[in-house]
Amino acid sequence: MPRVRKAPERVIYCIGRPLGGLFRRKKLATRMTYIVEIFLPVTVRDAERQIECVRTVLVERFGGATFHVNALAEGLWRDDGDTKKDQIVVAEVMVDDFDIDWWRGYRAKLEADFDQDEILIRAAEIIRI
Repeated sequence: MPRVRKAPERVIYCIGRPLGGLFRRKKLATRMTYIVEIFLPVTVRDAERQIECVRTVLVERFGGATFHVNALAEGLWRDDGDTKKDQIVVAEVMVDDFDIDWWRGYRAKLEADFDQDEILIRAAEIIRI
């Protein structure tokens, strides 16, 4: 029976270090995750304290969160013919299970806490790579 010789694995270096099996073709196990974004106004009364409360809730419940505070976004909308605007911070959290009832309840709490008609929360399914 003929012997089959395995070709030597090519070693690729990056910044002087071998990258190991980074380029091996493998079927990777993926799991679906959700990214949830919360758009929080910063121009409301006591916004800094309110945002800190949101940070605490998200970290305690989900183990972490990202707040985009250095690049404030501007939200615009029409209300009775007038254009209104607000500066917002976007908070992001990744969750494995999306509990829509919890998020609806939390949105209602945020709307009351920030004294807003609506706080936008959106979620999208993502694949963690």
